[in-house]
Amino acid sequence: MRLDYGLNELNLSLTLRAGQVFCWEQTPEGRWEGIIGDTVFSLFQAEDSDHIDFTFSGGSCTTESEAFSLLREFFQLDTDLQQLLTFWGEKDSMFARLIPVRSRFSGLRICRQEPLECLISFIVSANNNIKRISQNLKSIRKTYGKHIQGDQYTFPSISELSHATSEELRRLGLGYRAEYIVTTVSQLYTEGALDTLYSLRKESDVTIARNFLTSLQGVGRKVADCVCLYALDFASVAPVDTHMYQIACRLFRKTIKKDNSMHAVIQEAMIERFGEKAGWAHCFLFAADLKDLQDDEAKAIKRVRVRE
Repeated sequence: MRLDYGLNELNLSLTLRAGQVFCWEQTPEGRWEGIIGDTVFSLFQAEDSDHIDFTFSGGSCTTESEAFSLLREFFQLDTDLQQLLTFWGEKDSMFARLIPVRSRFSGLRICRQEPLECLISFIVSANNNIKRISQNLKSIRKTYGKHIQGDQYTFPSISELSHATSEELRRLGLGYRAEYIVTTVSQLYTEGALDTLYSLRKESDVTIARNFLTSLQGVGRKVADCVCLYALDFASVAPVDTHMYQIACRLFRKTIKKDNSMHAVIQEAMIERFGEKAGWAHCFLFAADLKDLQDDEAKAIKRVRVRE
């Protein structure tokens, strides 16, 4: 089976390594393996290919049509990236230089994640690196989720997570984040707030979403904004960490005060510059500034020039 999307429309390596999802792994053969819901997907994208080959197995998804629907929703394939990149490039010369419309970097997409998994993932991400975040989340899946096949486990439900203790999570390497997870799970499960979390996908006011999320243990403005962007359909939200702060200072050519207003100042400036999908633009700028992804792009361009 195949998805007819080229690298400039969906670049798997860029999308799955850009710090938004943490439970997809690349095999030595170059296939990307991960789970959407309870279905295992294996995706392969050859260099300079105009399509993606995929297989699926092990879950409630049983037909090719259902598999296409899951992938289309997860990678938000209905969003026209080329149109967005053209618009952003016209609005900002720095963006146009960093992200040419037809470059491999143009294939970065925002993954639409399941809200509970996204929330726990970004609580785990606090003061952590991508490799360790991935290991932590894999341990949580294996310990509390349902086995699907091989080394693949579902992300645990709120009921399954409710059995986790701080001591167990610390043994899995979560450190101080263990208490945050246990408390947040309790808030969502025993206090009935899980329905509220999922209902935020229908909420139009991002302030309401942020206020709810930051009422949970271990969730500050940055984590809340990540959940808003990656799981709750607030496409204009641009999460701010130290890295994004530095990008914003260069982008807007000014020093932004590091105070309680910092997030709001950068957020407002991003929306003014890039519009209703400013969160997507933020992810392009963030990825283009990551050294390992820059190195991959340079190597790819060199390989193409050698072949030419």
